[in-house]
Amino acid sequence: DQESILSVLDRISEQRHTAETKLNKWSSRSHCIFTITIHTKESTNLGEDVHKKCKLHLVDLAGSECIGRSGAEREHAREAGQINRSLLALGRVITNLTTGASHIPYRGSKLTRILQDSLGGHTKTCIIANISPSQLDQEETIRTLSYAFSAKRIENQPDINVRRTKREVFKEYAKEMERLKEMLQATRNKLGVYLPQERYDDMEALLKSQKEDIQELEARIQHIK
Repeated sequence: DQESILSVLDRISEQRHTAETKLNKWSSRSHCIFTITIHTKESTNLGEDVHKKCKLHLVDLAGSECIGRSGAEREHAREAGQINRSLLALGRVITNLTTGASHIPYRGSKLTRILQDSLGGHTKTCIIANISPSQLDQEETIRTLSYAFSAKRIENQPDINVRRTKREVFKEYAKEMERLKEMLQATRNKLGVYLPQERYDDMEALLKSQKEDIQELEARIQHIK
């Protein structure tokens, strides 16, 4: 319900680590991602259950930081380095998506893996760029606007959240898992054929994720019964 969600958001805001730098009195020292997953169940006229699932990501990105200007030292300097690396990984994904590159490096960071479906995937994505009116922050403002402009050029293809019966859901997962297993086995049997580690890891991660989804759906169905 609404109150529970707002309560969790308040706790996250309180726990988020900030620190004072020369550029920002309350500088965020990490990104913040809040994910809401909603499962709904309805019954058809024939008495069959149909399921819908939707997911909402609320993402607050920490800004890139020039350590020389911010004056960050020791732990704060390491935090700034981690923030900048993840933003660079996100920038590479955005660049590859907008230039039509054949490979999109979603596995470059945890941030890009989480946001994979929001970047060129099947969801609706909105971006809000926070900039400063101060002339002293002109460099950061231009960089932020350039980043946002590039992200705006990404074309997503949102899917309608179609209602599916539990039988259809299980059938789809089972079919996809079987297809991936066959691809892996066929590749292993072909001597001399090289399978990139990244592609293999992606397949294994997808299989694991789908198994977890099936287990979650089965647990929910048992709970509803």
